Amino acid sequence: MSQKQSSIASSLSFNSKKSCLCCALQNGFRILNVEGFTKRFKRVFIGKGVRIMSLLGNSNIIAVVKLGFSKKVSLWDDYQSKMIVEMDFDSSVTAVRLFLDKIVVASMNKITILSFRDLHRIAEIPTANNSTGLLATREGNRDNLELLIFPGKISGHIAVLEYQKKTVKYEWVAFDQPIGVGSLNSTGNLFAIANQDGTSIRVFHVRSGICLCKFKRGKQKATIFDLTFSPDSKLLVVTSSRGSIHVFKLPPDLNDRTVKKTNKKGIKFGKFGTKMIRSVMKCPLQNTTKSISEFIKNKFHIFTLDGWHYTFSISQELNTITQDGEPTRFLKEK
Repeated sequence: MSQKQSSIASSLSFNSKKSCLCCALQNGFRILNVEGFTKRFKRVFIGKGVRIMSLLGNSNIIAVVKLGFSKKVSLWDDYQSKMIVEMDFDSSVTAVRLFLDKIVVASMNKITILSFRDLHRIAEIPTANNSTGLLATREGNRDNLELLIFPGKISGHIAVLEYQKKTVKYEWVAFDQPIGVGSLNSTGNLFAIANQDGTSIRVFHVRSGICLCKFKRGKQKATIFDLTFSPDSKLLVVTSSRGSIHVFKLPPDLNDRTVKKTNKKGIKFGKFGTKMIRSVMKCPLQNTTKSISEFIKNKFHIFTLDGWHYTFSISQELNTITQDGEPTRFLKEK
């Protein structure tokens, strides 16, 4: 096993509980506990790297899309140390999510929902091009599928599926151009989405489709790597290929009751519905490798594909962001 294969990730993801960091590698995969960033387990597939992976909660079941097999999703049982099932799709798979009751697969132009118990295909929903793998999901109280957000049928549109109602109830216009990455907040009532150029970010109320905030990242085009809400939804942090971190303040009291009342009156949500807001904080990041990010224990963390972990503190007054010490390696071989 070469150092390069084991220290550079094809993709990174968190499990739904944000307790594990999943690293798809060029020679297998590795799962780390977020608490203390200790190694949970790793597997090496000789000659078969992993492009995408998804962990079911804190269980032993992992969905993988292997390098060179872009149209196939395999389920790995780590107790048995073997692949237990393989599923074929019509086009390249761009994202996978596992729930106790369902498997959700995003491919280039379709969302497929399958029963976890018997792999029966419950629904196939056509979408606009989804090469970025936009698929935001939320679990219910029993770790079952509750909410999905994905590209609509028309480029620039967003579709919202409340699964218990089994219909795509909402579809709204996010941008008049193709969309980039998106993210749900912790309560599932706010959704942030970036345009493909990476210059603009908008925050929507999920169940009404009302645009609550419009944020300006910058004039130069960039690839947005991640959009991350703080646990209290007061901040939205944006990382991009420009090598900088932008922090935006969200308007206060963005709850369902406030939005419903505002919508009923037929007015926009104050100045945030009409004015483009610039970031209140900006921090340079020398590493421009693709990354994912998350708030963990009141700190903002960034994990890059080349195996570096950065930690940042945001002041209580929400006016400064500073890097805590030097970055550390989380994929190095021991």
